[in-house]
Amino acid sequence: MVRLCWCVCLAILALRSSPGMAAETAKVTLKSGDRIVLVGGTMIEREQREGYWETALTLRNPALNLTFRNLGWSGDTVFGEARAWFDPPEKGYARLIEQTISEKPTVIVLNYGLNESFAGEPGYARFAKQYTRLVNDLAPAKAQIVLMLPPPAETMPAPLPSMDAANARLTVYRERIRTLAEKLQLPVLDIQPAIDAMPAEWKKIHRTDNGLHLTATGYRRTASLFASLFLPPAPTWDVRIGKDLSVVKSEGATVRVLRGESMNYEVTDSSLPLPPFLTEVPATAIVPGETRQLFVYGLATDPVHITSADKRIAVTDRATLEKGLPMVQGLAFDQAEQVRAQIVLKNQHYFNKWRPQNDTYLYGFRKHEQGQNFKELAQFDPLIAGCEAQISALRSPKAYPIVITPRSNPLPR
Repeated sequence: MVRLCWCVCLAILALRSSPGMAAETAKVTLKSGDRIVLVGGTMIEREQREGYWETALTLRNPALNLTFRNLGWSGDTVFGEARAWFDPPEKGYARLIEQTISEKPTVIVLNYGLNESFAGEPGYARFAKQYTRLVNDLAPAKAQIVLMLPPPAETMPAPLPSMDAANARLTVYRERIRTLAEKLQLPVLDIQPAIDAMPAEWKKIHRTDNGLHLTATGYRRTASLFASLFLPPAPTWDVRIGKDLSVVKSEGATVRVLRGESMNYEVTDSSLPLPPFLTEVPATAIVPGETRQLFVYGLATDPVHITSADKRIAVTDRATLEKGLPMVQGLAFDQAEQVRAQIVLKNQHYFNKWRPQNDTYLYGFRKHEQGQNFKELAQFDPLIAGCEAQISALRSPKAYPIVITPRSNPLPR
């Protein structure tokens, strides 16, 4: 039931110089204090309970103080049909506009088109007309509006059917949404090209549970891609220790040498890594675009133990360290997971406020029975604020130790 002045421009979106240029050349600018409201169907709603997209954007530039509100509703369309409750669709659409504007967004990300595409080519004109209406009706928010394309469906093993026919229809809608965005002079966000460019071994791990809906792994796999649609990529983490134990290179982190019996270093990352995968993906997997490597040269003894605050990070050998050891766990990853946990909790509190399970009794057609309890929904506000305070405190990297010990004696796990 768990239902997402300093300016940074999209690295992948160039400045719009003429109306005839592609829609992707429209500009999105994020500044500290922005509130990003995510609106759409199931893909948006389910993201709030995983939190990977929001976490990725929160961690990408810790100097930006961003807040998020997730107004996704499973099965929703640009007509607001899923939000209608027991009312006509037009009432659901009115709620969509009211709820979005009431959150005082500065950036609105709209993700529609998947459900509507099942109507095929005959339904596109109606869809485009309503999508234009939605954009126009959200104009009073004075927010940057972004159209996020629905990614193609994924064909799953039998007995689930092939998604070729559905993708053929969706391809038409995706291209038409681009055309619509160009006409409205709005930026388009498309995560699919980066998914297509992933290594073959990643495509063996399904990102959806039924071809349409992302799993936790699916959101995690696409998290850095989502953040890159808004902000420049995080710097590559590349730390190199020379034969004399000095730091010969530290990209993506500041490294300070600490003296001791072993090779002791204090590391402060430029930005936190994304949390590790929870399921399905091996802990040693290197995520495309998230490479973090430690190089150490000139060691004389195997094996080599890498620890951090008495926690084992890796046991490896000299040859691997000279080629680059992938860093896939440690205190920075733990801190990132703490951020995600607070984001998920914040989203849960917010969901329970704006979509309480007994909404019909609180403010629906049966409010005459329990409407006096409506005032209790405001009690979620301090809970949400508390989570956001924790997110703010945790999003900036903290210094942590790395100890490199060439030895055969076991170290603590």
